Amino acid sequence: MATRKIRMNKIREIIYFYQNGVTGIRRIARACNKSRTAVSHVLSRMAALNLTASHIESISDADLENIIYPVRQKPPDNFIALEKNLPALLNQLHKKHNTIFNVWEDYRKENPDGYSYSRFCFNLRQLQNDDEKISMHLEHAPGDKLFVDFAGDKLDVMHALTDEKWLVNIFLAVLPNSLYTYVEATENETTASWITASENAQIFFGGVPQAIIPDCATAVVKKADRYESAINPQYKCFARHYKTVILPARPGHPQDKALVESTVRLVYQRIYARLAGQRFSSIQEINAAIRPLLEEHNNRNMRAWNCSRRELFESREKALLKDLPQNRFDYFEYEPPRSVAWNCHVYFKPDRHYYSVPMRFKSQKCAVFYTNLQVEVYFGSECIAIHKRDRKQNGYTTNPDHIPPAHKAFLEWTPERLVNWGATLGKNTGCFIEHLFANAEHPFQAMRSAMGVISLSKKYNQVRIENACARAISFDTYSYKKLESILLRNADFSPEEQLTFSELPEHKNLRFLNQSTGGTL
Repeated sequence: MATRKIRMNKIREIIYFYQNGVTGIRRIARACNKSRTAVSHVLSRMAALNLTASHIESISDADLENIIYPVRQKPPDNFIALEKNLPALLNQLHKKHNTIFNVWEDYRKENPDGYSYSRFCFNLRQLQNDDEKISMHLEHAPGDKLFVDFAGDKLDVMHALTDEKWLVNIFLAVLPNSLYTYVEATENETTASWITASENAQIFFGGVPQAIIPDCATAVVKKADRYESAINPQYKCFARHYKTVILPARPGHPQDKALVESTVRLVYQRIYARLAGQRFSSIQEINAAIRPLLEEHNNRNMRAWNCSRRELFESREKALLKDLPQNRFDYFEYEPPRSVAWNCHVYFKPDRHYYSVPMRFKSQKCAVFYTNLQVEVYFGSECIAIHKRDRKQNGYTTNPDHIPPAHKAFLEWTPERLVNWGATLGKNTGCFIEHLFANAEHPFQAMRSAMGVISLSKKYNQVRIENACARAISFDTYSYKKLESILLRNADFSPEEQLTFSELPEHKNLRFLNQSTGGTL
């Protein structure tokens, strides 16, 4: 093992303490503020070379350094061969989805007596002159965190229905203590997909972690910040439903979620490589193909632990996850504020439907939050109405409590009730109102006409209204205005229309028909 060099004044200081009676490597290391390994190396070199105090004082600092840390004159042949092939090895390592283990296997095929895998990795890093920052190793408590992210590369498959290339998004979730993994294909990377996939992951694990660590994707984080990111409202509500919290990784710090990044590489090798190019007709079919490969990944033995991810999960984490809620999270979307119409209904654009609100919010601007089953109307932060979602275009969903008293009395009238009320005035009146509803394009239109017919009883007696309705029925005319006209003209007194003819006055410009020729005279 190579020993890191120490400064010259520290070498002479170690020798000084040793020669002045300070015994014990631990004591000298503490006095010089150096490691025991460095002190042991200096003293062992002195003993091996029989260096005396006078000899050490007579030589220069450079000579003393060369004595304590002799420079290797010639590196081993394996190291020379590795250094010679370094450019080709690095190009191979930079290929997409390739690993250093695959590069080492190719290296050993060409160099059967070359380095072992561990020594190959060490020397390769030495040759790369790797001076990257050292990352702190983090211990993850069981059941504490869940790392979630979408893979950078999409799964490349063929669509069975169109025979076209199909790039599918892949979501991953990893419990960092046991490395137990969940993988799911999604149509896109929208907020809805993030929520659904995160929820499916927790159902797969059978419990809820204390915190979820996502990437700073715009579908999850409205505004990324190093210290306090703004979380998407829907994703925050999802976390609240599952009684967990969202702790986004710091922007530009992939080491915060290094475990999920390393899992992505394994997914590339163990799932992408096997499914790439295959034909699928739906996302559900892709997920069905992913599941056995995921089980194989979680059941595979890990050399570092000498057990599988599933075994670690079941022995360490499963019992420490929080219980799942009874119901799944109902994903909601948002419609910006709109003014409440004069009829106390707000327009819901996605379905072209109208929903009622209390009358005091007339002309106010209200926002709509909606799910697949429910619509909620908000005035500011106050929920003022909740309705079952109705996708009927141009339809109205009305809560009776939202209707003003004057309107509520009107809406209590039904076609059957109006027909029966008209029948109390007479058989013909009931029949006329029944025909009004049968011929109207919309019941609401006929309802107003029927109420107008009934209101005529305030001005005319029942006999006249009955006669007028009989006359209108005989002419197959069903209109409030026509019925009112009959009564105004007193035409209800005649059982049938009287046709009267009068002689035409003489006039010099009159023309007469020639019955023999068909022309005029």
